[in-house]
Amino acid sequence: MLRFSEGINLAVHALGYLAAQEGKAATVATIAESLEVSRDHLSKVLQRLSKVRMVSAQRGPKGGYVLAQKSSAITLLDVFEALEGPWHEPHCLLGGNICGGACVLHQLTGEVHQQVREKLDSTTLADLPRLPR
Repeated sequence: MLRFSEGINLAVHALGYLAAQEGKAATVATIAESLEVSRDHLSKVLQRLSKVRMVSAQRGPKGGYVLAQKSSAITLLDVFEALEGPWHEPHCLLGGNICGGACVLHQLTGEVHQQVREKLDSTTLADLPRLPR
């Protein structure tokens, strides 16, 4: 039921990969091959993460991307908001305000939404299992 965009998934996995490199730069091609994902899409995601200073790009023969912050300083909520924008309260599941705010699912979806937000905000990259180098 809970789904994140492909961009969020790419970002979390790429950041996890970079965290496992412990400061060594990794190229887009290397990361994409390791994760078995599109190089082009991954490149766009890493560019976005670079703009918000989660990763930094290093040029040159030994260049690539590295984490710009400690893995313990980057929460999954930070990653989500870097790609999707600010976290918003849930909207009506039916796509409108059909029930006038008295929706039978309003409380449930609100609680689940809050729990997911809290979990993302309390989980850092350092908390995630390490991908192989």
